[in-house]
Amino acid sequence: MRYARGARLLSRICASWPLRRRSYYPLESPRFLLPRAKSHEETPMSAAFYRDYVVDLKARLDDLHSDPASYQTYDLTMELLAQQNLISYAMSRKQGQVDSLFYRRDTASGQGTQMSQETAYRVFSGFFGLGQFLASTGRANGLAEEAFAETLTAGWNYPTCAVQFSYRKKGQPRGASMKMLFVGLNGDADAATFEAKLTLPDLLIRARPFSSTLLWEWK
Repeated sequence: MRYARGARLLSRICASWPLRRRSYYPLESPRFLLPRAKSHEETPMSAAFYRDYVVDLKARLDDLHSDPASYQTYDLTMELLAQQNLISYAMSRKQGQVDSLFYRRDTASGQGTQMSQETAYRVFSGFFGLGQFLASTGRANGLAEEAFAETLTAGWNYPTCAVQFSYRKKGQPRGASMKMLFVGLNGDADAATFEAKLTLPDLLIRARPFSSTLLWEWK
């Protein structure tokens, strides 16, 4: 079934991804070819690491993916910018109504192609399997849309994923929700190299747990 809303989470996190990009390539399997940090680089970090958070998030997503019937309600939207593709994964259950949409979009032409749920989920699983993650504060600091996206991806070299997820399992009195924007990296050294390249370090979260009106960890 077609998802009732347009899956445009990234455009609601302070800036949309650029509308003018080079042509995209098929993304049938999760391959993230990131720049390699040199082994001798030991740049001090001020940004907070998020790999433990992403590991826990992936476990919750796996549970929803494998057993959605155990949830009373859920609302999940994920958008991944990688290899010049925008991959969207959206599914919800509200008042017994289930909707979903999984697609990739050519950001140059705006044309989208629907994907199977399994293919789309493998792409996101590949991202969540990277060695380290940083997270964005979502503060655009006056940057225009394309400039924000280019800065956060270090010139389109690093994959970036926005996740908005709320749910309540059957039999549970209350649910949980989060909304975050992650940058995927090879490991700790790669994260330090990435942070050193940023011209606007305020784009990265420095202390955990993080919560603002725009983005927040589990609550």
